[in-house]
Amino acid sequence: MKIYIILTFLVALTSSAEWKLKTMKEWRQISEACTQRYPVSPEVLEKAKIDKYPPKEMFQAILCTLREIDIWSDTEGLSIDRLMIVLEKAAVEENISKKFLRDSLESCVDKNSEGTTSLDWVYRCFNCFKGNEKLFKVIEEARFYEESEPLNYEW
Repeated sequence: MKIYIILTFLVALTSSAEWKLKTMKEWRQISEACTQRYPVSPEVLEKAKIDKYPPKEMFQAILCTLREIDIWSDTEGLSIDRLMIVLEKAAVEENISKKFLRDSLESCVDKNSEGTTSLDWVYRCFNCFKGNEKLFKVIEEARFYEESEPLNYEW
């Protein structure tokens, strides 16, 4: 049993260590593809600007993007370790501790024991994030892509 726990931990550690942010170009391509695949009407976009919690209709494209950047899994939900990587810089800039950030994420990211659809699941997590003003400010400030592209000089 101890071996199983250690192996599980090592696999989880390895998978989060291997993951990295997409480049800005990759992020834009993914975002555009998901927005085209799951278009949102102008009425829904207007409603999202007014309401505290955006309409669920917007979340097909968001869920698509989260899947493509490997932050969301339909069986595991949101990856807290990967979200921590994304949010870390914004948290430092906002003077938010990593412990607060991780605790807040863990309180919102459930294991979907209700067995709801991925869309309902991600929407539930998002609304929890939105209800925590400090956490949501960090999420809004975060960049889900590498901010600077490496320069590729060919000599």
